[in-house]
Amino acid sequence: MMTLKRQIDVTPRASKRLKTKARKDEAVTISSTLFGCTDIVAELFSFLDTNSLLQFSCVNKDFSSLLTYNHVVRATMMSGGYAATTLERMIPPIRDQMIWIPSPMRLLRVVSGKRCERCHRATRYVSPCIGMFLCTRCTGACSEKTLRKNPVKRFLDCKRVQRVPLKGPRSPHRFLIKAPIQDSTGTNIGPVVTLQDIETMATITNMTQAEKVVARHVEECDTRQPKAIASANAILSAVNQNREDATARKNAILKAKLEGQKRFEEARKKRVDALLFELKALLGENVSWKSNLDNRRWKSNGNQYLFSDPILQGILQPMLKAPSKINKKVLGEIPGRIQATVDKRALMDLYIERILHFVGDDDGERALQHGWNTEGFHYNFYNRSIGKLLAQPLKDPYALSEGDLQKLCEQVKAIVNRKHTGRVVLQKLASKLEGCPFQDDVQQYHWIIHLWAYGFRNMHVQRILREPLLAPEEITEEKLNAIAEQLRMVLEKKQEAFRKVNLLLEPTRDYPEWTGRLNSWFWNSRDNKVIFHNFAAREILNPKFADLDNLTDETIVGLSKEVIKHFEKKYGNAES
Repeated sequence: MMTLKRQIDVTPRASKRLKTKARKDEAVTISSTLFGCTDIVAELFSFLDTNSLLQFSCVNKDFSSLLTYNHVVRATMMSGGYAATTLERMIPPIRDQMIWIPSPMRLLRVVSGKRCERCHRATRYVSPCIGMFLCTRCTGACSEKTLRKNPVKRFLDCKRVQRVPLKGPRSPHRFLIKAPIQDSTGTNIGPVVTLQDIETMATITNMTQAEKVVARHVEECDTRQPKAIASANAILSAVNQNREDATARKNAILKAKLEGQKRFEEARKKRVDALLFELKALLGENVSWKSNLDNRRWKSNGNQYLFSDPILQGILQPMLKAPSKINKKVLGEIPGRIQATVDKRALMDLYIERILHFVGDDDGERALQHGWNTEGFHYNFYNRSIGKLLAQPLKDPYALSEGDLQKLCEQVKAIVNRKHTGRVVLQKLASKLEGCPFQDDVQQYHWIIHLWAYGFRNMHVQRILREPLLAPEEITEEKLNAIAEQLRMVLEKKQEAFRKVNLLLEPTRDYPEWTGRLNSWFWNSRDNKVIFHNFAAREILNPKFADLDNLTDETIVGLSKEVIKHFEKKYGNAES
């Protein structure tokens, strides 16, 4: 019994092992038949992208030996992306033989690289113009700035000298690789002509024959790479052969993408139309905003509807961005939200009309200009003073009592009347300043709409009149006389400050270069002090000129002598 049982148990397992072995043998036979044929493998290379081609060619030496420039160029141009951009940037230096022509395997590694060849850090920004995959840091470490190298400038401008635009192609700074670079196999990579080569070639006698000297050096380098010209021609030929196919593939991908976007847009629009139809079905015939649902236009750029009604725009647009999330419960709550917002806005419009009727002026209409905030569902007033006054009460118009509304009307009227009252005050002030230079500055005013206040060109007049003109109705005759007297005092202080500065500069007239250094200053009317900008003089002068009222002429003459001695010590004798 045990033997029979063992036979029953073992037989299926043995049969299974035999079947598995047969499948493996069959797979090995197919694999050896398929990948053992070089023609088939070479044909497969033409249908792979850059990453797959790199992995496939690294399987063994036989596969890597089958790799050609046409395989690499075709895979790169058909794949697109960073690889295609890198290849396009490598074409000019390869065509002009500014760099060592890479082998097919190296070209594939450069265009599909993701890590720096020098520091092995992950990077997305490469240096294809020098034929190497380097990050910005390593490119700067391997190169040197050549902007001010005048002795070898003619060699740097030669056609065969490849420079590195390390700080961007439009930057005036150009960098040159310091010394020849080799990879791990000892093969030369990067630019053919380096800074070390130029310093060796450049002499006083051959400075006028830079092109010939560089061309001779490149010819000597070509002897070390005998197939350079043939390899460069093979790369350029492969680029020309595959450009049409790559363009056709790119257009096909773009066309498929546009068709997919169009199908998505049509499906989304169909879904949104169905939701809006269901929403209209929930509304009664007496709903005032029902017809506004039809006043919409489809925006293809954002795949959404734009409603002419700002309330519908603010409520429906965020919800219709994800129409699949709108169920019957959410759809049933929408009419209530819209109706509540419509009623709130109608009450706000009523209050604004009452305020405008109370003010009763064209300036009042301009002051109350406003726009609807679709996110906060409230009004934004263009005038800051009006907006600050009405924004909070109108956010909850149901809580606004009749007394509060009357108080708001009076406050708005006071703000609007500020313009007329301020103009009268300025006319009176100008008449009191007759003969004063500030009389013209007071009359050169402009109206700041968003602040609803007057502004002046003269900063001294602006500083003195800014606060009083915010409430011009409170300016009495006595206060107006005080403002006029304050302006006259500012003028006197300004003239006195100029006199003291000229007294300081008088001994330095014989030294024009020093006078120019000291003449950079300005007068602070608020604190009545003079501030000098010169680093050498401000440590001496600024503390003294900070209190012009107590600064005497004798002190200024002494300061002038001290500054001259300090300048002689710092800058040397002016006569020499």
